[in-house]
Amino acid sequence: MWIVCANAGDSRAVYSQLSHRAVPLLYDHKPNDEDEERRIRTAGVYVSGGRVEGDLANAIWGGDGDGDDVPMLRPSEQKVSPVPDIIIQNRDPDEDKFIVITCDGIWDVQTNQECVKMVADIFAEGERDLGLVCEEVLDLCLKKGSKDNMTAAVIKFPKQTIGKGGGVLARRESCCGAGGAPRRRGGGRNNNNEEQGQVQLQRISNPYIPPVHCKGREKDH
Repeated sequence: MWIVCANAGDSRAVYSQLSHRAVPLLYDHKPNDEDEERRIRTAGVYVSGGRVEGDLANAIWGGDGDGDDVPMLRPSEQKVSPVPDIIIQNRDPDEDKFIVITCDGIWDVQTNQECVKMVADIFAEGERDLGLVCEEVLDLCLKKGSKDNMTAAVIKFPKQTIGKGGGVLARRESCCGAGGAPRRRGGGRNNNNEEQGQVQLQRISNPYIPPVHCKGREKDH
């Protein structure tokens, strides 16, 4: 068995193996990457402030759209290329725990290993609802100061165990104290997350407004 990932942008995926060792599955396509910058400059444009022509934050998505009379380049040679990187990893059912897929707002404030530990800690505290796992990852990155858009998906494999405890809701109750009741999104708990490959996706469209989890008390911005 294998894990196959293709990436054409500035998102990233990482999976957790035995002892929650972080294994990269995708790498960001950023203009300040040496190979990306070389291709961009060869295409006749420049990189400024870590962006293509001072505008695009990644070196993969998009198109010229400027109407200039320039020679036609192959997709792999264009300033913004649609050609993905493809990474194949051997799948080990006895060691693989979970996969985390997120966009760059997450990786602006933490490393691969920090993200894997964050998710592993949430599972260890008894959380079975993958939606709440994703939501907590986003909330914690907001607390760390992320200013970019954030989306998170978690794929849990059968070897990832769930610890004892109240999970994310218990965290929020502890954070808010006895005077506040935690709020959660999206109906009741889903206790069917033990199946291999089940995915839950959560998105925050405006990262500058954190979700409110306690009645009468908002997070500090």
